Amino acid sequence: MARTQYATVLRDFDWPRLVKMADDSPCSVHDCVRQTMAGDSPRHSVYLGSVLGLSPSGKYYTGFANGNVTRPEAKRDTAWYAAMDRAAEKYGGSIDSGEHDPCDLYLSLPCPNYKPATFAVAAADVDGVPS
Repeated sequence: MARTQYATVLRDFDWPRLVKMADDSPCSVHDCVRQTMAGDSPRHSVYLGSVLGLSPSGKYYTGFANGNVTRPEAKRDTAWYAAMDRAAEKYGGSIDSGEHDPCDLYLSLPCPNYKPATFAVAAADVDGVPS
């Protein structure tokens, strides 16, 4: 089933166009959908749609609260999410959910030319003793 879902995901989304749209979007720490824990690396992204309209089941649920989904639906959704992740990784990105609405899905790509700001820290700032 995973191979079939992957082929469907590749066919249903214009991945090169989505990557271009994401590349053309602003790239800053404030505009990113997801910031990595290692250095708050910004990512630019493009909105794909809602889980409610994209996933095979059309449902939102979590592992601990899943009474609204049947086992076959969950199996199809799992294969679909894996296919989405695999397709995004093929283009150097990832699939992320929205910060304010977990039903929103985004294709996120790292900002290739981003250089984090560096700050000089005086010795007094580190140990509290004026230099």
